[in-house]
Order: sequence, then structure tokens, then C-alpha cells
Amino acid sequence: MHKIQELDKNGSLASMPQKEASRLRHEQARLERNLSGIANLTGMPGALVIVDVNREAIAVKEANRMGIPVIAIVDTNTDPDPIQYPIPGNDDATHSIKLIVNVLADAIVKAGAEYAVVAGKGTGRRGKRAAATEASRPRARKGRGGDHRPGSRSPRAGARSGRSAHGPGASADEKESDAKERKRRKSPKPRP
Repeated sequence: MHKIQELDKNGSLASMPQKEASRLRHEQARLERNLSGIANLTGMPGALVIVDVNREAIAVKEANRMGIPVIAIVDTNTDPDPIQYPIPGNDDATHSIKLIVNVLADAIVKAGAEYAVVAGKGTGRRGKRAAATEASRPRARKGRGGDHRPGSRSPRAGARSGRSAHGPGASADEKESDAKERKRRKSPKPRP
């Protein structure tokens, strides 16, 4: 997309044959339509906000694989298990979507201002890095004890179902022990 835009800016696209230039312009329009929001993204995002989990199931799976926290509007026809921060609501009504997105945008702006203040008070480079690491780390979900959100699972429930009880922010030891447990369950038992 950036290469085609550069060709258009310096005038090389105009000097190409008409058919090839038309094909490149069509490709540029398609790429801008699909990728304009992430065209200048240089690193991994801090979080992913999803409105319709069923429609964006692939994005949710990819975010979970990459360890990116997912914030999503969860309707009654949606499985809340792969979502770290579910927001119960109607994902079909534009009014509810606008309300939730505006609240999230205000929270992001406020958090950015607070982070700038905290980062300014940090002790040099090390303080800023520690504050950024702490701010980007997803919070652990609570078990069934005091958290009654749909989809909240206790670590034992995850072990029984064969799913990982540890989220994307789990330590390497927790993930390794979980992998060993799954391998132990899958291996056939020797017959006497």
C-alpha cells in the first residue's frame, strides 16, 4: 500500500500504461479500505476492542495467541470464555455500541493523561520502562469465588475441561506445568 502511494505521489503511476495504472489504483483503494486503520502501526497493540465476537472470531483467536488482551461486547449468542474483559450488551444496536465505545474512548484518554504524569515522575529510563510494563500487563481474572461474570473460571475448572487455566499473562512455569498435565492426560496408560 505504501509503495503504491509513493508511486502515485512521485508521478510514476501516471507514466505507466493505463491498464496497469488502473489495476494499481484499484489495488490501492482495496488496501486502504481494509488496512487504513493499521497502516502506521509499528508495534503490538496494548488491547483489542471487539464489537461482534462472532463476526470477528479470527481476530479474537489471533489476539489470544499473541497475548493481547481482548475487550468485547458480549451478547447472549456469544461465548465469553476467550474474552479477558467482557462487556455485557447488545452488539447489534448502534446506540449501545456508540455508548460503550465513547465510554472506552474517554477511559483511554484519561488513562493516557495519567500515564504521562506517572511516566514523568519515574526515575529516569528504568522507571518509565517499569511503569509501561506494569500498565500493559493484563490483569488476572478471578475464579468463581467472588466473580460471577459469565465465563469466569476457576483454575481447577480449566484443568478439568482440558483448556488452559492460565491466560495470556501467565508465567512460563504455569504454562509449562499446564502443558505437562495435558501431555500426561493424552498419553495412553500401560496395560499390566
